[in-house]
Amino acid sequence: QRGPATPPPYRGAVPSVSRLSEYVGSGASVYPDESYDRWLTGTDLARPLPAAPSVTVLLPCYMPNEKGLIIGTINHIRRNLEYPIPFTLLVCYNTPRDLPDIEKKLRAMDGKVDGKKNNLLKVLRVEGSTSKAENLNAALREVSSENVVIYDADHHPDPDSLKIMTRFMIRHNAACVQGSTYIRVCNTLMALLVDAEFFLIFFVFFPAIQTATGMGWFGGSNALWRANALRINAFRRDVQTEDIELSTRLLVGNNTILICPEARSGELPPATFAALWKQRVRWLTGWDQVTLRHFSTIYRSRTLHPCKKLALFYILPARWLMLVLALVNAFSFPVLNYVMGIDHNGLGWPIVLCINYGFTCAITVFIVTMISAVVYEYKRPLHIVFVLIFQLLSLLYLIWQLVLLMVSCFRICTGNVNDWVVTDRGGMAVSSTRESKPLAPLSQPTPEEAVSADVSSVPRVEPPRRCIPKVLGFLFSRPHSQWRDDREALV
Repeated sequence: QRGPATPPPYRGAVPSVSRLSEYVGSGASVYPDESYDRWLTGTDLARPLPAAPSVTVLLPCYMPNEKGLIIGTINHIRRNLEYPIPFTLLVCYNTPRDLPDIEKKLRAMDGKVDGKKNNLLKVLRVEGSTSKAENLNAALREVSSENVVIYDADHHPDPDSLKIMTRFMIRHNAACVQGSTYIRVCNTLMALLVDAEFFLIFFVFFPAIQTATGMGWFGGSNALWRANALRINAFRRDVQTEDIELSTRLLVGNNTILICPEARSGELPPATFAALWKQRVRWLTGWDQVTLRHFSTIYRSRTLHPCKKLALFYILPARWLMLVLALVNAFSFPVLNYVMGIDHNGLGWPIVLCINYGFTCAITVFIVTMISAVVYEYKRPLHIVFVLIFQLLSLLYLIWQLVLLMVSCFRICTGNVNDWVVTDRGGMAVSSTRESKPLAPLSQPTPEEAVSADVSSVPRVEPPRRCIPKVLGFLFSRPHSQWRDDREALV
C-alpha cells in the first residue's frame, strides 16, 4: 500500500531522493521547501524539480528625475538577478514631457531578452500618471504571473535576494515578503550614517517588532508580492506613503506581511541633507496620515482578532508614545545615575530597579546589534564601525525623530501635505510629481472593503476641516464607507 494519493508536504531538513520523487509523482501543486533549498544551493536531484512560481519584476520610474539611473538598473536586474526560470521586467514610468533620448533607448530595448535566463523587458509609459502608485496600478494590468517583485529605479538587488524572498514566501504562506535595504554608494558621511540607520531598522527593529506582533511592513521597494493581493488591493495615489497605507489595509484584512532581512538590495543615498530632510518629512507624514485615518477602522473592525488589533495599535499610534518615553529615558538616565553615585539609597529601590532594567535592555540591544553587524557586514568593516557610531549617537537620532514628528503633525493639522517631491539621488533634476493636481482627501475603507474587489460605488469624500479639534475627533469617528482609489480598473 502506497498510502494516500497526495502525500503531505515534506517538512524535514534533508529530503531523500525517493521522498521527493514520490512527492513530484503525486502531482501535488504545492511547492515543497526542499525544492527551493535545492535550487537555492545549486545542487541537483535525480528527478526534475517542481517549477518555481512565475514572477514579474516591476520597476516604477519618474523619468525626469531618474532618467540617468534607469538603464543601469535595467541591465543590473536582467543580468545579475538570479531566478530558476526566466522572468519579465516591466518598466512603468511617467513623465510630464517627452524625453526623446531616453525614451528612444527604452523603445529599442522593449520586447528584447537579455541575461542568463533570457529575461524579457517590457516598457510601459503611463499617460496621465503623476505618482508611483498610478504607475504600479497601470503595470499590474499587464501582469499575468503568480508573483510580483517591486524595485525602485535606483535599487540594485543582490543576486540571490529574489530566490530568498520566494522561498520565504512559500514557507510562511505570506501575501508579501519585504527584504532589507542598504546604501550601495557610501561616499559621504551622511550616506554612511543612513546606511547604519537602515541596518538597525531592517536587522534589529523590524525583526523585533515582527517577533512581538507577528507583523511586518511593506517598505515600497525590494518586496515580493502575490500578484492577486495587489490586484484586489490597489495602491492609492492620494497619500504620501502608498506603501504604508497599503500595508495597513492588507493587515486589517488579515493578510500576512513578513520581513526577510537576508534578502538585500542596495539603493542610492539622498544627494544632500535637504533631500534627506524632505524624504524623512514625507515618510513621517505618511505614517501619521495612515495612523489617523485607519485608527477607527482598526478599532471598529469585527473581523480582526483582538491580538492583531493590539499589535496594529502598538505599531501605529503607540510609536508616538514610544518616542516620547525613549527621549525621557535618554535624558533622565544620566541625571539619575549621577544622583545614584552621590546617594545610592536616596532614590529608593523601585527607581534603582527601573534604572538597572533600562541599562540592561540598552546594553543587550547594543550587543545584539553589533553581533548582527559583524555577521552580516563582515565584508564591509567600515560599515560595522558606523553602526557602532550610530548607536552612540542615538540621543541625537531620537531628537531628529521628534523634530520630524512635530513637523509632520503641523503639516497634517494645517492641511499642508500637497507637495510630494521625488528624492534627489545626485545628478538629477528634482521636481514635484504633483504639479498638475493636488492630493485628493484621504478616506479609509471598512475592513470588509479592504479585502473586497467590489468597488462599484466610488464617489468623492469631502476633506476634513483644517483644525486640530477635527483631527483629534477623527480618531474616534465612524469609518468612511465610501472611498476612492484605482481598484476598479484592476478588477
